[in-house]
Amino acid sequence: MYLHFLIAEIVKMGVSIYEQTVAVNIETGPPCKVETKQGHQVTARDVIVCSHFPFYDNRFYYSRMYPERSYLLAVEAEKPFPEGMYINIDDPKRSLRKTVSNGKELVLIGGENHKTGEGEDTVNHYKALAAFADETVAAKKVCYHWSAQDYTTLDKLPYIGKMKASDEHIYVAAGYRKWGMTSGIAAARLLSDCILEQDNPYQSLYAPSRFAADPDIKKFYYCE
Repeated sequence: MYLHFLIAEIVKMGVSIYEQTVAVNIETGPPCKVETKQGHQVTARDVIVCSHFPFYDNRFYYSRMYPERSYLLAVEAEKPFPEGMYINIDDPKRSLRKTVSNGKELVLIGGENHKTGEGEDTVNHYKALAAFADETVAAKKVCYHWSAQDYTTLDKLPYIGKMKASDEHIYVAAGYRKWGMTSGIAAARLLSDCILEQDNPYQSLYAPSRFAADPDIKKFYYCE
């Protein structure tokens, strides 16, 4: 509902939205030109690359982030679930929140994260979450289950800002480490300040050009 409202407001402001359009490259400007897989171009003064992983990589992002997989169940619960979103501080990590699907309340149980390619059999991760759901909310039925990947940076903080110091009009927001709701809002505020040339106290903290030789160099991934 909120997304539909946001899209309607954006369209009222005269913004064009392109769906089913795969971006493959950027010609630096100004103006910048985003090249699409279909051969078309979108021209803009400023470009923000906020895809799951940057499709335009001129700063070795492939070696400065690593993927982690996590799992989630949507269950019908016997016990009523309170308002709010919850996550523990212990291991294994578990998160809980609820949603409504087709008029039915479902509890979302998430966790079992591991580096992509290093986990055990996928079925075992779902079984562990199902056992936790039974114990916590008395799950009577697993309606859906799925997994997803998120990227984590070398120092655990997202990359938000100019993709490269010399690219004045190309920005990036990536490496949210599964904290997309909060990091996405932070990125929107920070990048809007950057484009409007306004000061922001967090600009240097999240700058994609940051790099600490120790300890970052110990985690730097090199692929030939």
